[in-house]
Amino acid sequence: MKVVLLTSLYFPNMPGGVERAVKTLAEALLARGHEPVVICTSTDGQTRRDVVDGVPVHYVALRNVYPLRPNERRHRLAKPIWHAIDTANIAMAGAVGELLDQERPDVLHTNNLAGFSALTWSAASSRRLPIVHTLHDYYLLCPRSTMFAGGRNCTRQHLGCVLYSWPRIKLSRHVDAVVGVSRFVVDRHASHGAFPRATAHVIGNACSAPPFGERDVHAAFRIGYLGRLEEAKGVEHLLKAVGRLGQPNWELIVGGRGTPEIEDRLRATHTDGRIHFLGHVNAAAFFAGIDLLVIPSLSNETFGMVAVEAFAAGVPVLASRRGGLPEVVEEGVTGGLFEPNSTEELRAKLEEFIAEPARAHAMRGRCLARARDFDPMTIAARYEAVYCQAMVSAGAKNLREKQGTARL
Repeated sequence: MKVVLLTSLYFPNMPGGVERAVKTLAEALLARGHEPVVICTSTDGQTRRDVVDGVPVHYVALRNVYPLRPNERRHRLAKPIWHAIDTANIAMAGAVGELLDQERPDVLHTNNLAGFSALTWSAASSRRLPIVHTLHDYYLLCPRSTMFAGGRNCTRQHLGCVLYSWPRIKLSRHVDAVVGVSRFVVDRHASHGAFPRATAHVIGNACSAPPFGERDVHAAFRIGYLGRLEEAKGVEHLLKAVGRLGQPNWELIVGGRGTPEIEDRLRATHTDGRIHFLGHVNAAAFFAGIDLLVIPSLSNETFGMVAVEAFAAGVPVLASRRGGLPEVVEEGVTGGLFEPNSTEELRAKLEEFIAEPARAHAMRGRCLARARDFDPMTIAARYEAVYCQAMVSAGAKNLREKQGTARL
């Protein structure tokens, strides 16, 4: 089976978990005897073809007011123009159409659409290609893809979001199968009328964890945080919670970067010697050195790749009851859940683990077992089934259209 995987960015431009997950899936499909081909935007303005770890990759020059470059600041007036063009980018849809004609795949699997726009679906549909789309974020509902503003999750779309999202939702009628990385994100899109003709599925992201060796030996109970240092991730709530811990035998290891302003403020405000801000870290070394990972997200995370990475290292997870995180972390089995706005609840949960370190160790085997649910070959096999179903659905749809045309 030849599968074109379309995503905003790909190796070597991999700022987050989505890019890693798509690359892992592409390589797993290749290992299972399929022909994956990737289409992504280029960050240097050049259109070219390359082969990355055995997978052909088309890098397409982005036709918009600026290219997608992770962490690069943009003028505030340029952003709304970029998003307006990205609502239905005719030039990028045309470029994708030409590549689909060249590659002639059996199915198109779209992931992050930023840069290409949802008009890509129309280009594929006009070629009678089966279309599978994976929901990694809220791109179709929110131009920032987060549905998080003013320190809280959006319970409804703002007017600006409605204007941007309406054409995208209308175009989702072309999709034959929609996959959510959590049930939460599938239901959120369904509540806005997206994907009216698609079958719905839930498949978590493939996680190819690095090999983990022996765990570090340390006297204090080590709590870990790994992610961006920003408001939506809730890191300040975690810092406040550890500041109220009554037990002395703990350390907090913070891995990840934020803006210079945020980093400076956090370091200046939280000066306890047991708190260590490490900046960018090696994942294997980080997980080998902690006893418990905390994901204190305020935003409705769609999945939580870092939780799966922790499980692969045998590390239990305390996660907020937000978005898809409760679908990944099981209370009392692979960790625990808490209300992220309640510093007291998080503090109490941490106290329980610190007081009984053996509790985290006892969860190790169950964490390793949970990580196997996201093994790349397992995830690839599940996508194969969705691709086949989409091909059948698209074939039936095309037949109905032909019969309708014949009757006319």
